Amino acid sequence: MSPVQGKFKRQLTLTDLTFIGLGAIFGSGWLFAASHVSAIAGPAGIVSWLLGGFAVLLLGIVYCELGAALPRAGGIIRYPVFSHGELMGYLMGLITLIAFSSLIAIEVVAARQYAAAWFPFLSQPGSSHPTLLGWAAQFAMLCLFFVLNYYSVKTFARANNIVSVFKFVVPLLVIVVLFTHFKPANLQLHGFAPFGLSGIQAAVSAGGIIFAYLGLTPIISVASEVRSPQRTIPIALILSVLLSTLIYVLLQIAFLGGVPTETLSDGWRGVGKAFALPYRDIALALGVGWLAFLVVSDAVIAAPAIST
Repeated sequence: MSPVQGKFKRQLTLTDLTFIGLGAIFGSGWLFAASHVSAIAGPAGIVSWLLGGFAVLLLGIVYCELGAALPRAGGIIRYPVFSHGELMGYLMGLITLIAFSSLIAIEVVAARQYAAAWFPFLSQPGSSHPTLLGWAAQFAMLCLFFVLNYYSVKTFARANNIVSVFKFVVPLLVIVVLFTHFKPANLQLHGFAPFGLSGIQAAVSAGGIIFAYLGLTPIISVASEVRSPQRTIPIALILSVLLSTLIYVLLQIAFLGGVPTETLSDGWRGVGKAFALPYRDIALALGVGWLAFLVVSDAVIAAPAIST
C-alpha cells in the first residue's frame, strides 16, 4: 500500500475557500429574507442585518482559532471528540446529520418555489406546496448535489467557484437596478423603526437573518485540504462574513427604497405578502422584467449551491 494512500491533498487555495464560505452563507436567504425583515422591523431591518453579521463574526472567530490550530477534515464533529470524548462526537455527528439534511431540503424547496414562477405545475395552485412533478424535481436536484460532492473536493470547489460568480453577479445587479429606483422617503414614511427595538430583535431570528448567515461550517469541514491552513482559514472565514454582511445590508437598503410607495399606505406589515418572492416581485412591479428573469434563474441554478 502506498504510504500516502488515504491522505487528503492540500489543494484548496484562499480563493477556493473564500468562495466556499461565501457560497455557503449566500444561499436562498437573500431571496426571501428582505420582505420578511421589512414586515417585522421596517427600515430598521438594516440594523438587524448588522447585528446578525456581528453575531456570526464572533462565532467565526472561534472557528478561525480552531481551524488554524487543528485543520482536520470534518472539524465541526471532531473538535467535540478532542474536548469531550467519542460519545460527544457521535452525538454531534447525529445532530449535524439532521441539521445538514434539513438545510439541503430547505434550499431545494426554495429553488423549486422560485422555479414555479416559470413552471407553475411544480407547485400546487394557490400554494407553495409541491406537486408530484415538484417532488420529482426536488429529488433530481438532491441527486445532482450528491454526485457533485462524491466525485472530489476539487471538482466541487471548481463548480462552486463558477456558480458563486453567478450567485453574486445577480444580487449586485439587483442592488444597482433598485438603487436607480430608490425612494429615500420610504425609509421615513412610517418611521425608521416602526416596531421599535423588539422588531429589530425579532427580525434577526424570525425574519430569517440568522438562517441567511448559516454557512461557516463548510470551511472548517475541508480544513485538512487547505493550503497553508494557519493563514488561509482565518482570512477566508472573516472575509466570508464581512463580504456577505455588506451584500445583505445593501440588498436590504435597495429593497426598502425600491418598494413602490403606494404599497406602503398601510405600513410595512403587508410587505411580506405583497412581495412573497421579494426581488422578483419588486422587479416586476418596477417594470424590469429582465431582472425578474435573472433573479429566478439565480434561485434555480445558484442558490441551492449552499447544500453542497
